[in-house]
Amino acid sequence: MSNTRGQGPGAVVRLAIRRMLAESPDGLGELLTARRQTQPSMVIAPVHLGDDLAAQLTELARTLGVHRAELIRLACDKLLTDIAIGRLNGSPIDLTEDVISEAYLGEANRDTLIRRHQQRRNRATEELAE
Repeated sequence: MSNTRGQGPGAVVRLAIRRMLAESPDGLGELLTARRQTQPSMVIAPVHLGDDLAAQLTELARTLGVHRAELIRLACDKLLTDIAIGRLNGSPIDLTEDVISEAYLGEANRDTLIRRHQQRRNRATEELAE
């Protein structure tokens, strides 16, 4: 991922948000309350969510009466918890493909990543031809 520096963290955050949005919103209010009471607020670096994901997150925040940033923090917490539980249960969650896919889905990075991928493929093809 050295050629995609800075894109991995945003992809992980977007993946965490998508996973949270795919679940039932039941219980999220209680999780948010518990999180506020037990964990300090953390700063999330700006992440380009894209219009569709941002709209879904905004709607859920509006429904729950919270700020989007709280949901982003909760999504990251849930993802990290899921990973830890998977490791403890002996069935680790491999998010490599999901993160790579999410990096390509990110509107801000898509064209750059596709161009770099094509350049790598062209170089590999040229090296094989030599």
